[in-house]
Amino acid sequence: MNIIKYFLVKPSIVNMRLCTSIFSTSCLFEWVKDNSMWWSYILGYLFAVAVAHFPISRVVAQMKESINQQINKNSRGPEYWQPVAIGWVERVLYVTSFQLGEPEFIGIWLTLKVAAQWKRWTGDGDNSGGGRFIFNIFLLGNALSIGYAVTGAKLIEWSLSSKWEPVIGIPISLLLATSVFWWWLKRMRR
Repeated sequence: MNIIKYFLVKPSIVNMRLCTSIFSTSCLFEWVKDNSMWWSYILGYLFAVAVAHFPISRVVAQMKESINQQINKNSRGPEYWQPVAIGWVERVLYVTSFQLGEPEFIGIWLTLKVAAQWKRWTGDGDNSGGGRFIFNIFLLGNALSIGYAVTGAKLIEWSLSSKWEPVIGIPISLLLATSVFWWWLKRMRR
């Protein structure tokens, strides 16, 4: 069910029922049961945005280090926080586009990103491949972001239909696969 339709059908769902006691567990369980849809959305978006940040940033940092673009973790300048902020916003947009049944948005967004950086990737002029390497990092970071966003969108769908095996198994598998990939990248640098 679409989130907007849900607001129109059940506008009082966000209001917790009055309980006889603030610590009443039966009231809390009833509230969670009544609001299970919200937990599904929180789970999906939390995985796609916050959890995904850590493995994706590790893989991208490993690739940047391989072309001697060190990331200064102590720096809080725009070169540090802007890509992080863009990645978080992109994954929110990707999950939302899948939830709304409009995954074409991702193609449009990536086209805009490629167009903005095209000159940087093709204009290095020294045939060192630096632009191509940066483009490969861009592609890999976006592929991982899309993978985590699709998983987040599916987590919402699976948890709403109480399919708990994929809710648990798929995210763990994706995190493990990303960790193995990061380990392989690290090993390739030696």
